[in-house]
Amino acid sequence: MPAANAFPPTVSARGLHNNVHDEALAGASALQRACLRMVTPVNRLRPVQRRTTIRDVAAEAGVHAATVSRALRNHPSIPEETRRKVQAAAERLGYRPDPMLASLMAYRQATQPSHYNATLGWVTNHPDREGWKNQLVARDYFRGAERRASALGYKLEPFWLREPGMSAARATTILATRGIQGLLIAPQPDFQGRADLDWARFSAVALGFSLVTPALHIIANHQFRSMYLAISQVRALGYRRLGLVLADFNDERTNHNWTGAFLGSQLTWPEAERVPCLRMSALEAKAFHAWFDEHRPDVILTPNFDVVLGWLEQKRLKVPDDIGLCAVPGYDGGQFYAGVQENSELIGEAAVEFLVGMLHRSERGLPAVPHRLLIESSWVPGRTLRAMVPAVSTASV
Repeated sequence: MPAANAFPPTVSARGLHNNVHDEALAGASALQRACLRMVTPVNRLRPVQRRTTIRDVAAEAGVHAATVSRALRNHPSIPEETRRKVQAAAERLGYRPDPMLASLMAYRQATQPSHYNATLGWVTNHPDREGWKNQLVARDYFRGAERRASALGYKLEPFWLREPGMSAARATTILATRGIQGLLIAPQPDFQGRADLDWARFSAVALGFSLVTPALHIIANHQFRSMYLAISQVRALGYRRLGLVLADFNDERTNHNWTGAFLGSQLTWPEAERVPCLRMSALEAKAFHAWFDEHRPDVILTPNFDVVLGWLEQKRLKVPDDIGLCAVPGYDGGQFYAGVQENSELIGEAAVEFLVGMLHRSERGLPAVPHRLLIESSWVPGRTLRAMVPAVSTASV
């Protein structure tokens, strides 16, 4: 008879059959059973399935591993036929990128000097080639996008859709011939913008809300929250009769985000503090003066700050002594105008990062569900507002 605290002699950690293992468990003490359960019979072990690697895909497709890596990222240096063959082989083998390896590669690339990978298109649609440069926000978008593209090894190249004799088919062919597969669609000249290309051949992202057709992924400022930010800062200074002045064009280009946030905020204010919005089809001094004389705001929020400042000077009102003026948005970095800064260069950078991610994931064509990536604004104090009362926390307004 074996000692009470000894394991049954028939039990071993190797070559153990299921029935022997189960009998041993039945005849063992509680401590022995706990120990025995830690020993798994060989024939109960599940074989570990080996991860399919890039080398496996290369062998299946009959190409080099480096070719596979580039083909899966749709690198323009790989011919279309080769890309399709490699991608089909990867699909057959069930290849999936290793997330840990991808993270390591991203880290290595970030710590090494960038080198040229490909060209991205900056697609403009204004009546003249350089017309987009008249939009301050578009210039900021481009600067940020160009800077980030360069850091990632890409070149950002303008492409004008309204070149004489240009058609959607010809534009698509030219872009494809140049090896341009990623497109940033610049703000449109009109608020109901349209751009025609064979979108199935491209990864594309639009900047701002002015492009209506087609429905692409959009990177833009969070203009609804920008208005909330402006309102909270202005009310924290003690202003109570806030007036919003803007042209229809401004409101429509921003998808009514500014007016929506302003009117929504007014619902929480006392009736005596609610000043009607002045929304004009065209900026007219006569309409402004009539509105101002009737409602007497103590501060004006507007994207048309230069024009409104001129109208206030016509009324011999001094800013900020007699009335406050808040730029929504501002573009001078707070050197003069107080207001919100949309961080447009950051929006350009974010657009490039989003687009490069699409290229790496081989996402082409129109998205089934367009995404919206919205960037927050920053507050800049400026010299056109003053403290009406001791400053209070913005959380209380």
